[in-house]
Amino acid sequence: MFSTLALILIESWHVLVDSAPFMLFGFAVAGLLKGFLPDDFVSRHLGKGKSGNVVKASIFGVPLPLCSCGVIPAAAGLRKQGTSKGATTSFLISTPETGVDSMAVTWALLDPIMTLFRPLAAFLTALVAGFAVDKYDKEQEGPGPLMPLTPLTPLSTCSGSSCGCSGSSCAPKTFGGKLRNGMQFAFGELLGDIGKWFLVGVLLAGGIGALLPDDIIATYLGEGILPMLAVMLVAVPLYVCATASTPLVAALALKGLSPGAALVFLLAGPATNVATLTV
Repeated sequence: MFSTLALILIESWHVLVDSAPFMLFGFAVAGLLKGFLPDDFVSRHLGKGKSGNVVKASIFGVPLPLCSCGVIPAAAGLRKQGTSKGATTSFLISTPETGVDSMAVTWALLDPIMTLFRPLAAFLTALVAGFAVDKYDKEQEGPGPLMPLTPLTPLSTCSGSSCGCSGSSCAPKTFGGKLRNGMQFAFGELLGDIGKWFLVGVLLAGGIGALLPDDIIATYLGEGILPMLAVMLVAVPLYVCATASTPLVAALALKGLSPGAALVFLLAGPATNVATLTV
């Protein structure tokens, strides 16, 4: 029993060591996006009911580090701003499927090809879903009155000449203030949201590496469409964020999971779960 637990912890430690530098890089990039992009950047570009915004929504969602539950209030705000149902759907899909942090971990634990195809597939699946919703949803809708959009994350509170304030909350105007605000978000709020799930993923990856025989997946699932369908059925209701799913998929790939099935899990797992479907 003790030896098995020790083996799981050793395997988990190897995964953590391999991925940690890239995790830190991904968090830093996410912090830069938060610090230097206005909170209403997405809403200003999508706040009108145009089907052409489906492409924009699919693109904007790719780098944003929001999980499948965190993206719900952001998408609801876009919808209130008058964004079309198709564009909202695209944002709901591409945003949790990938992000700058999960792409960095994908590079560390999988390979450059998967790192390239993961955001590309997220963009394409979001694009197809968004256009399908706009085409087949026949309910008449208008943009409606524009409503104030709640920021994706709380802005920092500051005062003095470095801030342009209206009320008690404001965004820093200086380079240093923006950088500090972004890093506080990345290594505070974002790390708190993602960190625990990433560690769960690392432990699960360690368990798979230590306990599963090397050829079990290749023997029982093999190649082709079957493992993709099996992975999809498991991944759709499962709650797992894009970053936490990466070490799990990396461990399964070492046990024989095909690259196509691995990509399916990386997309379907973070894209939705039972909680977000009910919301």
